Amino acid sequence: MLPKIFLETLIQERLRIAFDATALKKNQLKRIVVDTTVQSKAVAFPTDPLLMYKALSALVQLNLNKNAV
Repeated sequence: MLPKIFLETLIQERLRIAFDATALKKNQLKRIVVDTTVQSKAVAFPTDPLLMYKALSALVQLNLNKNAV
């Protein structure tokens, strides 16, 4: 977990850069909406056997196609 001071500094620096680039105006900061919605994703780990099988099958198919030419 990142320290609170690091995150605060990071946000301050991003805001400073946005102001300097005139991409952000002070009146745009009167109201800030933060979306904290968390969505689950179907992420497979690299060690997942089915994922490894799919990758191996794709490599075999590529090899067969290359040798067939």
